[in-house]
Amino acid sequence: MKKQVLIATMLTAVAMLTSMSAYAQSPTPTRSACASSTPETPSVKNPITGSTYNWGIDNGTEGTDWKLTPKEGTGVSVTWLKPGTYTFWSQETSEYNCVGPKYVIDVVVESFTADDPAANNVCSILEDGTGGDIIGAILPTEGKCGGVVTQTIDKWIITSIDNIDKVTAASTNAKLNEDLTSSDAISTDKYTNATTDVVELTYHITPYANGTEGAPFEVKASVYPQVKAPEIEW
Repeated sequence: MKKQVLIATMLTAVAMLTSMSAYAQSPTPTRSACASSTPETPSVKNPITGSTYNWGIDNGTEGTDWKLTPKEGTGVSVTWLKPGTYTFWSQETSEYNCVGPKYVIDVVVESFTADDPAANNVCSILEDGTGGDIIGAILPTEGKCGGVVTQTIDKWIITSIDNIDKVTAASTNAKLNEDLTSSDAISTDKYTNATTDVVELTYHITPYANGTEGAPFEVKASVYPQVKAPEIEW
């Protein structure tokens, strides 16, 4: 019985040592980042002359979720392309070819955000096609990470508009699922509301900064019922 307890204790110790050899610290530190086309440049603190340092990311797909260059050196360039949680590490090999444990950081990557722009509540286009107000919304150009501006938005795509089936869009309006490259792309949008109710429109728009997708934002506008010419009686 004592022999079995001793063996179990030894196996537990081996498992603990194996775990300790894989990672240099516990608990694993975390870091927040935003998906961006701009690389970050982490480096080894106090590198040792004669040692080499390898770098890696254990999850995600290189070129799709992240980019890492080079894979060896005292510093690297890493670009986070898509949101997710990534295991980022560095490992030292001494001048005697002895390999140390990995230093691991869990990097939580989020989409950059953009503020919801204001829009006007508007009057409908009239029956003869004249009149009507423009919604006047200017699309945001600043992409933010943790509330701090980190990139410039250069493209927007309208993925859907709530209640669009209840109004008729002017022919000059911005189109769904097309690349919009001007911040005033929807500012002149007009609508005909032939119903007797106020129609609440909500644009769902996805921003992009140099090819990197951001978190969707919304633009809300109310379209008032069309006003008709009054009948005159004598």
